[in-house]
Amino acid sequence: MAQISRRRLNPKVWDQILHLFLRALIETKSEAGAKGLTNSFLTSTERVMLAKRLALFFFIEKGLTVREIADRLKISTATVVRWQLAWSRADANFKKVIRQIMAQEEINRLFDKVLAVVSWPQTIGRRRWSEELARKKKH
Repeated sequence: MAQISRRRLNPKVWDQILHLFLRALIETKSEAGAKGLTNSFLTSTERVMLAKRLALFFFIEKGLTVREIADRLKISTATVVRWQLAWSRADANFKKVIRQIMAQEEINRLFDKVLAVVSWPQTIGRRRWSEELARKKKH
């Protein structure tokens, strides 16, 4: 888990550091550049955590249930609920970006593939299977 120093940065210094970080993100204009940046900047655990969080927002926006999201991303339902609340309070600009990305046909195909690969519940309980079949019939 990421560690943050107990020693506080001067707010002005923090603003400058954050500005540099955001500039690095903005200037990364290719998938290869973004991959290099994240591989250099983040641990494998941090990359997984952030990728799952982004997928969670996509799944929330697609209307999946808490249980469906938790099962697909292998996270707890409490985590899903916590991030659902964060999504409901999220900055309008962030939501706009997520929705614009979701509107891209390529992204929709990718998420449909992800959903197809992990669409069946891991546990074979009568209720879980029937819920999944009902959900699939709706779509």
